[in-house]
Amino acid sequence: MNGGEKVKIAISGEGINGTGAGLGYFLYHGLQELALAMPDWHFEIVSSQSFHQLKSIESGNLRVRFWDDRRFIRIFGSVLGRYLTMSQVDAARQRISSHIPTQSMKTACGNLKALWSSLSDLDVIWVPHFLLGAYTRHLSPMVNLGDLGIPLVMTIHDIHPVFFPNDWPPYSLKRFWEEFVPFATRCAKIITHSNFQKKAIIEHLGIQADKIDVIACPPLLNPTDWVNVTTQKGGDEVLERYGIGCPYVFYPGSSTITHKNHIRLILAWKEIRNALGERCPMLVCTSKSPNWAAIHALIDALDLKDKVVFTDRVDERTLAVLYENCMFVAIPTLYEGGGSGPAVEAILMGKPVLCSDIPQINEQMENAGCKVTTFDPGSVESISETVINAIENLPELEVEAAENQRVLSASFDKAWRHWALEYAERFMLAANQRTSPKPVCQ
Repeated sequence: MNGGEKVKIAISGEGINGTGAGLGYFLYHGLQELALAMPDWHFEIVSSQSFHQLKSIESGNLRVRFWDDRRFIRIFGSVLGRYLTMSQVDAARQRISSHIPTQSMKTACGNLKALWSSLSDLDVIWVPHFLLGAYTRHLSPMVNLGDLGIPLVMTIHDIHPVFFPNDWPPYSLKRFWEEFVPFATRCAKIITHSNFQKKAIIEHLGIQADKIDVIACPPLLNPTDWVNVTTQKGGDEVLERYGIGCPYVFYPGSSTITHKNHIRLILAWKEIRNALGERCPMLVCTSKSPNWAAIHALIDALDLKDKVVFTDRVDERTLAVLYENCMFVAIPTLYEGGGSGPAVEAILMGKPVLCSDIPQINEQMENAGCKVTTFDPGSVESISETVINAIENLPELEVEAAENQRVLSASFDKAWRHWALEYAERFMLAANQRTSPKPVCQ
């Protein structure tokens, strides 16, 4: 095939939820950009109905085929949601889906496999995410996509189980090594977000370098949408609800999994309070699961109950309010595949960013043209000293933050257009590797 031919691509979107940020936004906005950049191509999306927002994409060259992945679990979760926190509901859903593959799920699984089998006239299949969750053991046919004889392109966001295996249940680790890695090895092309991650994939997964390409991930948040969220009223009510007093420093971690490094951050806050006394700001963190018990015990032991607040998971409006009212954002993460989502969110909000001095974030900031303050995430002393210095020199950091906001907001559309063209080129390269003849549509 050559660059002038029409290309038909299927995208595996099973089990992806929502478009607010993260993986859902990556796929949702990426598909919009691809459809716009390649108007002569045809895109078939195979998605679970939990990602219902895909219906809103208006493009003549893109079609969504839904299958119902978790009807029983969603209904059960909505009932539990009246009585439990969001983290508790998530945990219950995972346990239920691991042990109760209901008849409706089995039916959906059959329909999903048949759906993929019907798409034999494709040039390439893009897998933007490989699920390692519990219920996918029963449902996901992704590991069998290679049997269709169609070149595969896979995006690897991170290889977290390699670095933090103790954070994963045995079935997920087994799925990672026995399904994820062989699947990645079979792919014609692998795309990842950072050079650090490429080196890690080569070293730890044994995949040859020439099939792995690095394409930086653009911001997973539209600056215009984010500004619209922040203009909504109710900020005082949000702060009062969680007992948050100003000034405060914000760490919007998506979980308390080990690499988010909450323990060192809280230990650093003890040092900060010792150094600043009453001038010590509060520390506000989002999400308690899965290590809240240990973190709560540490907060009690250090007598920081009046200085450290965890909100649990929050909706987009609440998140925007928490960004808007903080002094600055501190991100002590030990590992990210392609950079820090919270760092980008904070920059788009015009907030100073203090974050880990790790290759992925350094590369992310260099690509974005932004300057942030860094510290050694493995050192409690480095974290505390950097936070204290930021408090003492906040006006200078705010000037830098305003420039970062201007640069990143202005480059948003250009970054996504570049991303779409880079991905399209990789799809074309993969499609040229097809060895079996493409069926002729009647």
